[in-house]
Amino acid sequence: MTSAASHPPAPRGAWVAPPRAEVRIDLSAYRRNIMALRDRLVGGAQLWAVVKANAYGHDVDRLATEAVAAGARRLCVATLSEARQLRQNGIRASMLIMGPLDEPSVRRAVDLDVAVAVLGEGMLTGLEHAAADGAWGGRKVARVHLKVDTGMGRWGVPLADAEPALDRLLALEGVEVEGVMTHFATADEIDGSDDGFFDTQLERFTEFVDHARERVPSILAHAANSAATIRDERAHLDAVRCGVATYGLDPMQRDPADHGLAPVLSLRSHVAHLHELQPGESTGYNRTFIATEPVRVARVPIGYADGVRRALANRGFVLIHGSECPIVGNVSMDHVSVVVGDDVQLGDVVTVIGRDGAGWIGAEHHARWADTINYEVTCAIAGEPRLLRAHVSEG
Repeated sequence: MTSAASHPPAPRGAWVAPPRAEVRIDLSAYRRNIMALRDRLVGGAQLWAVVKANAYGHDVDRLATEAVAAGARRLCVATLSEARQLRQNGIRASMLIMGPLDEPSVRRAVDLDVAVAVLGEGMLTGLEHAAADGAWGGRKVARVHLKVDTGMGRWGVPLADAEPALDRLLALEGVEVEGVMTHFATADEIDGSDDGFFDTQLERFTEFVDHARERVPSILAHAANSAATIRDERAHLDAVRCGVATYGLDPMQRDPADHGLAPVLSLRSHVAHLHELQPGESTGYNRTFIATEPVRVARVPIGYADGVRRALANRGFVLIHGSECPIVGNVSMDHVSVVVGDDVQLGDVVTVIGRDGAGWIGAEHHARWADTINYEVTCAIAGEPRLLRAHVSEG
């Protein structure tokens, strides 16, 4: 019997099936996405690249450098450990930690020359304590961005308290108020289902920004995530914080090509086993797929431990030779089963996310099958050590 290992070598330039499964990160696509987003910006707005959560599963150690090279003026992360990792890897770019920090962590961020978002009373009080203690010894400055809750209902100083909070920060020695920020709750609802709430938030924030600039004329105002950047140029302000779109994922959960974006991540495996199911026979746990006619089934060595969700069972597809092949039976920890035609052979490449000929399966497809969003799909792949990783520039 022919094995995957003895399958004839693929032509030069073709995808060679890995031992199990492989993630490819297209660095050139990432750079092009950043440049395409930059070209959309108006009024001299800067593009800041959001690289939190291991760059949404895309490998932050490589992509942070690529982001800066492509023109991102700042990197945005969620945690102190993410900022520390980037500094330890030699990234000297301007950086903003957008998540909550306790007082010792703020001091460590200052030591790393990283700006921090002030998200509420706790962080504001912590900064006051640190400043009173002379935490930075007159040598370093804590650069902060005051976050205002204009309707997200999550992090941020309540809008009614924003001006007093800004005044408190401006009064602190050793603290530089570098920016003010907010976050939109409904920017991705471009079909009008948000009942104008995006416009309401934008109006609330721009009114606050006007007051802030009376105190600090040079203050940076930023609000737009990827969806808002694409949706409305009024939200570009001084900078935009783009994450998901830089990775070629559609923030509206449709087709990234609609916005001139190309997916950066692809996920592939190979056909490791083939067999026939007869009517009444099943495959996988719990017999969720029972053949009603003779079918040819391929076993593919990639499963939910590799980020392929169980929700794809009997709903999702993979691509083989550019054709859609349905996933049948429950997704296992280590493999999936798919129905294939007679042309499929052992060792053939199986595209789980990505393009194959004229076929395309995106993270957006996985999101629809699993009733989630494309962000979660790629983040689920982020920490899977069993997946081989390759960085390519495919032009």
